[in-house]
Amino acid sequence: MRRIALDTGGPVLGIAAARGDEILRFRELPPGFRHIENLTPALEDLLCELEWTAPSLDALVVAAGPGSFTGLRVGMAAAKGLSLASGAPLVSVDSLEALATSEALADPSFRGLVVPVIDARKARLYGAIFEQQGPGVLRRILDNSDLPAPDLARAVAARDPETWKLAGALAPETLAGDLSPELLARQRPARHPRGASALPGLVRCGAARLREGLIDDPYAGPAYLRAGDVGEAKNYPRFSG
Repeated sequence: MRRIALDTGGPVLGIAAARGDEILRFRELPPGFRHIENLTPALEDLLCELEWTAPSLDALVVAAGPGSFTGLRVGMAAAKGLSLASGAPLVSVDSLEALATSEALADPSFRGLVVPVIDARKARLYGAIFEQQGPGVLRRILDNSDLPAPDLARAVAARDPETWKLAGALAPETLAGDLSPELLARQRPARHPRGASALPGLVRCGAARLREGLIDDPYAGPAYLRAGDVGEAKNYPRFSG
């Protein structure tokens, strides 16, 4: 089955062409890439490279958030437009779950807690906690949350994991100031590159949702976790960039 996956909510924009769970081609564009002007040409280039057309697509997969407000809106709009043009169904995938799944796929032998994090600005994080129980097998421990780093650190400490790791673009030291030396010593390095998109997990989770028939409602939108800040001064401290 021919599928296009869009990961536009994080610091790196990712586009993949996949067949089932297998990524055939992908593009990752660095921070500062202007989504609105260049996303459609990038999609067209990817389709042309594989000699695919919009009507030949079997499904579209898109990151639902949380993440960048603008990136999620642009990604969702592009995916819906391509879905309408091609007639292919659209499925959206939780961005933090896709990030955790990408890490689980990169390190299939790991057993412990996987903590996906995205910089939420305003000195806060979008985070969740999963337990990796097998190769690519995750069980959610903490729902998606918008919270300060100390609160996420406390949530990790409350589970007292034997091993754990951060997944995402942020440095492994992001929670260091709020954790005990003992817990920090149990932290393992992530295998999925910090600067990469969550395309592997997005494709895997999207394929699973398609098998379950979990097709998006045409009017569904991104999962922001917080209200927008239109009109507010954007000089808050950041964890990255």
